[in-house]
Amino acid sequence: MRGVVALEQTVLGYASAPRTATVLRYGSLYGPRTGRMAPAGASPLHVDDAASAALLAVQRQVTGIFNIAEDNAEVSTEKAKRILGWQPRSHHIP
Repeated sequence: MRGVVALEQTVLGYASAPRTATVLRYGSLYGPRTGRMAPAGASPLHVDDAASAALLAVQRQVTGIFNIAEDNAEVSTEKAKRILGWQPRSHHIP
């Protein structure tokens, strides 16, 4: 875990005007070409929602760390919704 935190801090350290640094903390990916077609784990995330978050991060050009996962009690995604305008879509496969 310390390695992840160190990496995130290194990325954020590159932020200085006019550059931004954004860290997207993705949940467990599922969907086409992931090897998993259904959500699993505490923080699932469909690949389309991951791509949407990445695009919004590039477009918004904001510095920060954002959790990107489907809504659940384990992870708060409110910051990504509020600042990036990100909204996960329901991709659950029956």
